[in-house]
Amino acid sequence: MTLEGESPDILLEAGPAVRHIHFARVEGRTFPVRAEAGDHAFFANLKQIGYDGRVSVEAYSTRFADDARRALAVLKMLSGLSS
Repeated sequence: MTLEGESPDILLEAGPAVRHIHFARVEGRTFPVRAEAGDHAFFANLKQIGYDGRVSVEAYSTRFADDARRALAVLKMLSGLSS
């Protein structure tokens, strides 16, 4: 979405057509190891449309275990599964 210049609000239009989410940082296609601008709106919109499916991280890493652990914490925080 970011590469295409799409707003997170496009999720509100897509609604029930959203079936699966891939999430990564645009810069270097890396793991999301911290929340960044736009992330909260993205996940708030997923909640608003009632999305309860999977979110996959499709990214590169040279420190997989560390980056994966940090990314999981970020995704849980953004989705409201933990604070």
